[in-house]
Amino acid sequence: MNLPAYIWINGRVVSTAEARISPFDHGFLVGDGVFETLVARNGKPFTPTRHWKRLVASCESMGITPPAFEVYWQA
Repeated sequence: MNLPAYIWINGRVVSTAEARISPFDHGFLVGDGVFETLVARNGKPFTPTRHWKRLVASCESMGITPPAFEVYWQA
């Protein structure tokens, strides 16, 4: 089963087909970023609040502005 894939980029959730990154993007140039994994069971995120807190803490530790909660929840 092929589900559409989405990515959070530049403050928006877009399909991977629409995703574009500037060659001058800081993360692209120096390679820093935050990567988190969220388990889904039966199509529903498992412990999304704990995941959100980890994501925010990781972003803050790297000096990266975390996405707005609404953007996170939409994704």
